[in-house]
Amino acid sequence: MHRLVVNRSHRRGQVTTSTGRIPTEVPLMPTQWLPPIAITGSRLLRAELRAVEEQSGFDIEYADTVAAGRRYARHRPLIIVGTDLVARVRKPLTCRGLLVVASVNPLDTRVRVHSQRLGATYVIVLPTACSWLTHHLRRDMPTPMATYRRARRQATTD
Repeated sequence: MHRLVVNRSHRRGQVTTSTGRIPTEVPLMPTQWLPPIAITGSRLLRAELRAVEEQSGFDIEYADTVAAGRRYARHRPLIIVGTDLVARVRKPLTCRGLLVVASVNPLDTRVRVHSQRLGATYVIVLPTACSWLTHHLRRDMPTPMATYRRARRQATTD
């Protein structure tokens, strides 16, 4: 039985065994992109986002807290923050694409102030903007083939 240790001389995030081998059962952090994430605790908003998932064909991950959603946020092409948690975000979130504040109720002035502080690209109301969000998911989401082509192009230029 080998004990897992983190070897600091290897690349960051790489887990090795005490014999120096890299085990295949330990998942490593992907470097290309992760699926979009919705940071909300609202059941109604999650139900509307599931309808968007069905229409677009892409999976959306869900986080109940801002801290859980902030993890690996820069590797995501889209972050959706619910209006129930937008006031709790103090630092702007950064991602590879769009940062959207979503609501199921009509917006008030406080939501606009909080979304400006967050650095949101758009503020939408679902289900009215369901087709708009589906369109952006289909258009802006990187496909596995596009990710492969980008990595191949980058390898040939280096």
